[in-house]
Amino acid sequence: MRGMCPHFPLDTEYYTVILYSNMTQGLPLLTRIRETQGYSLRALAAKVSMSYVALYRLECGEADPRLGTLRKLAKALKVTVAELIGEGKPARRRARR
Repeated sequence: MRGMCPHFPLDTEYYTVILYSNMTQGLPLLTRIRETQGYSLRALAAKVSMSYVALYRLECGEADPRLGTLRKLAKALKVTVAELIGEGKPARRRARR
């Protein structure tokens, strides 16, 4: 069957729709987290090895992010992918001493 993954009993296209349906407005949390941490668009893009234009397109919803890209961005910003797309609570972090 088209769209069926042999490892999962459900249609994988369904999961793609769930992930992207939450991002029709882009990734506003990415913008907020990026700016809060003091990264410019160009600086964060360079840190994750992507063009700043591609990062801008993700932030404003002109492009759909791949999971690998979300993971790179989350790692660079020290947040979870769920936090980045607005599906998770901020992780508790220990204060540095």
